[in-house]
Amino acid sequence: MLTLERFVYSFDKNSPPIAHAADGDIVRFITQDCFGNHIKTEADHEDNLDFTHTNPATGPLYIDGAETGDVLAVDILDIQVADQGVMMTLKGYGALWPTCEVRTKIIPIKDGYAHFNDVVWPIDPMIGVIGTAPDGEPVPSGYSFNGGGNMDSRLIKKGATVYFPVRVPGALLAMGDIHATMGDGEVCETGIEIPGEILVRVRIIRNFKLNWPVTETEDFWFVNTNGRTCDIAIRRGYEELQRLVMNAYGWDATDVAFYLSAQENCMGQTKTRYKDFIMQYLTAMDPNQVITTEQVARYVAGRLLQETVMVKKAVNVNMARLEKEGQIMRLTKGVYCRKVKTAFGYYTPDKETLFCKHLLRNENEVIGYETGLSELNRIGLISQMPKKRCIATNLHKKRIPKGMQIEIRKPPIMVNADNFRYLQILDVIRELDMAPVDTAKPVDVVRAVAQEFALETDQLILMARKYYGQKTLVRTIDIMLEGNYEAARG
Repeated sequence: MLTLERFVYSFDKNSPPIAHAADGDIVRFITQDCFGNHIKTEADHEDNLDFTHTNPATGPLYIDGAETGDVLAVDILDIQVADQGVMMTLKGYGALWPTCEVRTKIIPIKDGYAHFNDVVWPIDPMIGVIGTAPDGEPVPSGYSFNGGGNMDSRLIKKGATVYFPVRVPGALLAMGDIHATMGDGEVCETGIEIPGEILVRVRIIRNFKLNWPVTETEDFWFVNTNGRTCDIAIRRGYEELQRLVMNAYGWDATDVAFYLSAQENCMGQTKTRYKDFIMQYLTAMDPNQVITTEQVARYVAGRLLQETVMVKKAVNVNMARLEKEGQIMRLTKGVYCRKVKTAFGYYTPDKETLFCKHLLRNENEVIGYETGLSELNRIGLISQMPKKRCIATNLHKKRIPKGMQIEIRKPPIMVNADNFRYLQILDVIRELDMAPVDTAKPVDVVRAVAQEFALETDQLILMARKYYGQKTLVRTIDIMLEGNYEAARG
């Protein structure tokens, strides 16, 4: 029998499979608990954890013959668990956190029972994380999505079959995060987290459309969805069930609506939190990178399948809370940077440097360039260090934070990656007369910079004619065509 032990932390179409299985094969998955087996005693707390490496999922397993548009059926044949599990409060999380303290509790498992203080109850092991790879961006295994993931459904246990959409060749099945028992909603954010072994059979159903995973129990079929709110998740479940029943029975939409209204059984559980998605985005960012609420909102909206405008307010509120908690630093309205905890306290990059980056780049898009005396100093035309750094930017209306030695200018035209070097050198040429140039041959310096960035002379002259004054145009022609600039200047 094939046994798998290696694991990943995301559902990713690019993850190399650790093994292959055929249609109908039985496979054993050896799993760690959601904390990666790092919590050994009740003295261990969340400070001992790296939350980018939680919820390990054993796999991925490549199922030979599974193709995009198929469905992968996973029969849960058995779940065996270790002799102890762990529960833990997580700061700021869970419906009852305001009434709780930081605590870790080890739960012994003996003869099929969980022993908690002076009470015991029978265990009912279930799989928290299980799914197939998406065809788009990777999804961390701590999150649910339309291919499965951290669904934390009590129904996914021995005897159930879970059906997953196949969106990439081989499906790339992974699973983990067993709970010995778990209450709906996990009010303290954990069930009895426990390592174990999962025995499954994998089967391929050809050419069958699924938009969400479906769980089959002895008596019912359940669609597993998620959403920004419980209402959205429930509606998505209704819509998928309606579609499936229409296809199975040939009924129209109205008759299926009648049937579901009489027969459906909704088990709502909202696991999605704005703060989770925001922290996921922030921790992936370089501390020396500017973060805007607009960027964060686009990311969160993408994860929740919502329009950006629908999540902006919640993102702004959560970013303000994170600043208050000391996890991020505000540069100006809507602009932040990460604070990184080190052994010597929090590292925070220079605010002024970061704000300048914000004026120069919007993610990977060029929106500004350095100009004025600071640019002349940078390229060696003047030796005097200016008091302020001067930047021409599309964000020229941006308010400069108090105390920063920065001057913002409006560029002649909107700045982009194709034109910013041309605008930069034309600004230099325009300012030569006014600047305290103290190099012997300024023309050679300007010409050398233009050559360094492979600027085309015709394009440079054309832009000078369209966007700059007559003097700048004449000087540009004189310099780039190797005329006597010093004589012209006199």
